[in-house]
Parts: sequence; structure tokens; C-alpha cells
Amino acid sequence: MAAYRPAPQAPAPLESGQYDELTAVARRLGVPHRGASTLAFDDEGGRTQIELSFNSGTVDGFAVVAFSHPFPEVTLRDETDVDRRGKEKGINLEIQLGDPQFDPRVYIETDAYDQAVRALLASPWIRSAVLALLKHCMASRVEFGPRGVSVHVHLGTGSPIQPERVLEILPPLHVLRGAPFVPLVDRPRRRTEWSIGMSAAACGVGLLAFILALPTCAPSSIALPLLGAAAGVGAFCLAWVGLRLGVRGHSRAYRHYVAAAILSFFACLLWGPAVAMIANVAFDDTKPTEERGKVIAVTKDDDGEAVVLGEFGKDRTSGHYGVSAAEVCVGDRLVRRKHGGALGFPYHGMTTWTSTMPRPCK
Repeated sequence: MAAYRPAPQAPAPLESGQYDELTAVARRLGVPHRGASTLAFDDEGGRTQIELSFNSGTVDGFAVVAFSHPFPEVTLRDETDVDRRGKEKGINLEIQLGDPQFDPRVYIETDAYDQAVRALLASPWIRSAVLALLKHCMASRVEFGPRGVSVHVHLGTGSPIQPERVLEILPPLHVLRGAPFVPLVDRPRRRTEWSIGMSAAACGVGLLAFILALPTCAPSSIALPLLGAAAGVGAFCLAWVGLRLGVRGHSRAYRHYVAAAILSFFACLLWGPAVAMIANVAFDDTKPTEERGKVIAVTKDDDGEAVVLGEFGKDRTSGHYGVSAAEVCVGDRLVRRKHGGALGFPYHGMTTWTSTMPRPCK
């Protein structure tokens, strides 16, 4: 099969900007630069471009892109303990090349077929160049993709870009530019990103349900929410087993699994009390009783509406009754309904206010 060669391109017009991070690099390479966030130049290997990376509008690193024929999308980075743990648990699926120097040190993230990745990284020179970039040049990752191959370096906010560091990246990058052309066919791997979205949605809906249940369904004691939270932890244990079985088979599966497990835990902690409180009220068929109290203090909010503090025996509670502070007097009668609760946890229903003291209030 003949090697694919990109069509020659005319040089892009020189852009202007406000970034001087690449000025020293441009001077060292002998190419013009007017403050743009990119710096393009031609060398013996072809077209190369340096691109600034940003975090919240601040430069925090750079990428060096060697334009070439399109490659399968493959990301190479340092292998971490999290990656090893994911492989040990059978959650992560990563191709192994059989190179004892490469396999334990470099982690491969890709959707490409295994044979395509093996063909791409078959040469020991290619693997040595990747190791040099990750270990000696301190690159955060190396990426093959449609544009060619790129090397990404994270510097941290405010750190200068040293020309020497860019120059030492170029020789191994040129080696990677010469990697063979392989068919661009993605492998239909099991997708695992759905677990994060589903868990995040469950967490958000659970938080909304909990917030809506508090004003009208909160019981007199904290015992029911605590029992609901305990039941939520039990539900999480079942969900965790499901995540272990369902989120696997991809090179990024373990990270998705961990994020989904954390979100699922909080979702269950929110759903448990919310469901318990709502069920306690929704299925309650007990006959309510009345509790009588009185107003012991009246203040007003920013809109002039009365904020009433009532006393029911040893229990004190505050509320709004849609009247102005001038209409409520200390000593006025309060009546609230107490319900038994479907789960046996009493809760208070509507509280009514009745004007019983002489007017105007003293």
C-alpha cells in the first residue's frame, strides 16, 4: 500500500495577538512572531506549529504539532497507579505491545483496532521517541490524530516557555511524524462515558427532590432522614455492583467508573431521605390532631411581611402567613396539625394564625 502524503499547503498569513510567551521561541527558531497564540514554521520534516494552551484565559502550557498524514486517534501518557488498578480489576482494557520497556510505563488510550495501534507503534524507534518525550521532555501526553502528531506540555499558570524545552521536543517529534499510515477505522468498543452522565443526572434530580421534600414532608425528628440515608447507602452498594459489571472494556473505563461511583454515592444519599420523607407523607392515612400554640415574637422581612415565631409547648417554630408585621400581635393564637405519618414518623402539616389579642398591638 502506498504511503499517504498530504497535499502541499500555502503558508498561513501571519496573525497578531497579545501573547509574548512564544517570542523567545520564535527568536530562537528565526521565524517572525507578532504575539499570536500559535507559531508555525517549516523544517526538514514538514510543517510544525506551536500552540499555547489555556486555563481560564491564562496560559498554562503549550503543544507542538507536527502536521503529517492522518493517524488513528491514539493518546499516549504516563501510566499511573489508577490505570494499573483499573487493569487489575478487569475494568480497563489496554492493548499491550510486548515491549517490557514500553508497556509498564506508557498508557494507551484509543478507540482504534488493536492491529492498527500495533502497526502505528511497531517500530522500536517510534516507541523510544514516545518514551523520550514523556520521560525526558516531561510531556504530559503524546497524541496521534487527524492532523498528525502532537506533544502536549503542562507548565502551570505563569510559568515561562523555555526555548530549550521546545527545541528538545522537535527531534523525537520528527521521528513520530514518520510513523506509518494505517487505516482510520475506529473499533466499536463498549462506551463507558454514559455512567458519568447517568450518575450526575441522578444526583441532580435527587438534590432537587430532597430540597422540594424538606418544606412540606420533613418529620418532627431527624430519625427518618437518617434511616433514609442508611437505605440510600444500601442502594448504593447494589448500584456499585452494577457499575463494576457495566463500566468496563475501555482504556478510560476505570476513570469513568470512579467518577460514576462517587456521583452515585451522593445520589443515593440524597434519594434515600427524599423518598422516605415523601412516602411518609404521600401514603399517610392517619387522622391529624391539632396542637395549639401562641405567637411569642414578630419580626418582618425585607418585604415587610411578618415572620412569626410561635411556641407549641417546648417546641418553637417560625413561619410566614402572608400578612404584614403590623397585623400580627404577640399572644395571637396558632393552630397546627400533627400527622402520624405512613412510616410511623410524625410530621406537622399546615399552621394557621388567628388574631386573638386586642388591636392595635402593644
